Amino acid sequence: MINYTVSWGKKKICVGGQAPILINQLVGCNGTSGVRECIEKIEMWELDNESPDIITDVSLRNDNEKKIWEYAVEKEQYIVGTVPIYTCCSKTNIEKNELLEVIEKQLQSGVRIITIHITPEIEIINLAQKRIVPITSRGGGIVVKDFLLGKKEQNVYVRAIDEIISLCIKYNSVISIGTTFRPANIIDSLDEAILGKIYYGKRS
Repeated sequence: MINYTVSWGKKKICVGGQAPILINQLVGCNGTSGVRECIEKIEMWELDNESPDIITDVSLRNDNEKKIWEYAVEKEQYIVGTVPIYTCCSKTNIEKNELLEVIEKQLQSGVRIITIHITPEIEIINLAQKRIVPITSRGGGIVVKDFLLGKKEQNVYVRAIDEIISLCIKYNSVISIGTTFRPANIIDSLDEAILGKIYYGKRS
């Protein structure tokens, strides 16, 4: 496997098959009321020798206030990640161009890892309905809902993947594949849906 170096400010990491284990700290809130607490956590980690390598903002916010990932980028001592679909204005009928605009703004500003949920397709979604808990992924659930309600042939990430790859090359950033169909319990583990997702990845 190929190792790939990503850097921002004072921080440089290596990702790939032979890379060392990294610590990814998730932070986030669903409104502006929790932002201050998240910022305090990031400031607290600055004083710790065991601070995380990566900070990923998982906030469900599309307001005009400053985002947590923006604070983390300004520190210039972490690699910062996001889940772009969380900050799209609409969680249904998501426009490809809107998603690409969100991604480019984040990458241009210093985000170096984006998590995308590209695997939902109708065959795997139908297999997941046999589960006790069909989908436990929040980002994947947004993609599936948009895909089904919009009656589209492909989900928004599949439609935008060529442009997303070009943007990541342009800004020296990494794509993390979100696990839309990860099982929520041991009974659903290694079922047809997760095997279908693995097959989808190999096929792609």
